[in-house]
Amino acid sequence: MNNDTPEEKRTEEPALPEEPKPAAAEGGKKTDLEERLSQLEQELMEMENCWKRALADLDNYRKRFAREFSRQCEDERARIMSDFLAIVDNLERALRIKADETAEPFREGVRAIHAQMTVLMGRYGVLPIKPEGQKFDVSVHEVMGAKGCEDVPEGTIVEVLQTGYTMNGRLLRPARVIIAAAPIDKD
Repeated sequence: MNNDTPEEKRTEEPALPEEPKPAAAEGGKKTDLEERLSQLEQELMEMENCWKRALADLDNYRKRFAREFSRQCEDERARIMSDFLAIVDNLERALRIKADETAEPFREGVRAIHAQMTVLMGRYGVLPIKPEGQKFDVSVHEVMGAKGCEDVPEGTIVEVLQTGYTMNGRLLRPARVIIAAAPIDKD
């Protein structure tokens, strides 16, 4: 334990050098050092602002690049899936052909391939448009003809010639349809 009094401790500690007082501080004038410090502080603020702007520009660039990359990937997936639609169309045509009983195993194989393609396309967000019985919608249907029908309201789709598809809510191909028209009077 130390028996020194607080007064003795103070005298033993090394004295800190006093900061020099600026000679020109009297009279309100800044010294050269104060002016230089002020300039450096101003430069630092400008550099910080530039750095913040550059950081914001980089962040905006990253976001813009991510959006553009995502859009391009989606466009490429849509292009590839559109190419598969011709294969699905041919499988559907093969299933519509009336054949005898000897061709039934072949039809089952085609049906299985068609189901497999439908599942595969569904994994990528490609869904068929099911327009039969619906009102004609120009945004997803393409009219290929009209048929006079008494029991169906005019403008209702009565037949689908080619299935339409969407991908994640985006139209890949409109459904080609026949719509109901008012029957023609033969009088």
